[in-house]
Amino acid sequence: MAYAITPLLGVEVTKATSTTPEFTIGGRVKLSDGGEAMYVKAGSTIAAGDVLLISSAGSAVPITTALCDKGGTTPQQYIGVAHVAITSGSYGWACTAGIPTAGISVLASCVRGSPLYTTSTAGALDDTDSSSHLISGIQTTATATGAAVTAGFLSTNPVLVSGVVNNT
Repeated sequence: MAYAITPLLGVEVTKATSTTPEFTIGGRVKLSDGGEAMYVKAGSTIAAGDVLLISSAGSAVPITTALCDKGGTTPQQYIGVAHVAITSGSYGWACTAGIPTAGISVLASCVRGSPLYTTSTAGALDDTDSSSHLISGIQTTATATGAAVTAGFLSTNPVLVSGVVNNT
């Protein structure tokens, strides 16, 4: 399990979430596996392993195709994966590079190493491109046998290739 190597007292990326902020929202730490984590506030309930769309203000929600539109992410938006479950309105760490502790949420029979796309299922990606948006920089390292959280990794700064947050 990766641990924070950024000199910031008290960082535990797998710690149970808090209802009051313990760190700067949107703050980042480097991890021992070469990855990175960002401190976020849950804009809705997040399950461990959910793929997240994170705003410039550090608000995170499970990504869906409905949240995306043409255009690609802006420099103020990030893709991450929740290390632990985070209750709506609470705070916790999201993996933005490296190996997410909980794994990555995918749909049934998602094939190892395939390109991953958004779905209508909140927080879950799939290898089927059906009116979805490609997420570049996230890979699974095992084929899912059912809808599950499976092992995988995030390259540095994964991006939504086509889409932006639909704030309406």
